[in-house]
Amino acid sequence: QSPNAAWVSDFGLLLVSNSIADIWFQGLDLITKSDWGVFEKAFLDRWPAIPRATKSAAELQEEMINTRLMTAELGTMVTEGGKEVYCHVKWASQIWELARQAKIVDTNTNIWLIRRELPDALQDLVGEEHKDWHEFCKAITEVKVDMLCDKLRTQRRHDE
Repeated sequence: QSPNAAWVSDFGLLLVSNSIADIWFQGLDLITKSDWGVFEKAFLDRWPAIPRATKSAAELQEEMINTRLMTAELGTMVTEGGKEVYCHVKWASQIWELARQAKIVDTNTNIWLIRRELPDALQDLVGEEHKDWHEFCKAITEVKVDMLCDKLRTQRRHDE
């Protein structure tokens, strides 16, 4: 048995018994089962790759607008990439990634709109003018948590 045939045979062992794929596999002729290239073509003919859905730039920008950071979350820790970070840092990372995918990361497109939806305490600390998403997200991640907490306390006292 050639290595190609062994690969095909091993593939068959991975299939769930009586599944659609197993029934298809059992019905293959010996020529198809003896050559990996022939088998792979038969497999892809039977199960062609399903195109991955991709969001348009407009959909990604809408997702950015809908990715909200709530006042109650400020100052709390969350897990990002296996480490603890403040929620505003994780939010900035998510927003930056969406901007990258939307191909607007090197522009200031919609920064004003996203900034307007930030909690007031954070808005005050990040400023108004940002040349691009790199600068905007950096400003958010560099916010000093003690200053943010002071702003939140002042806001709460003012609201009472």
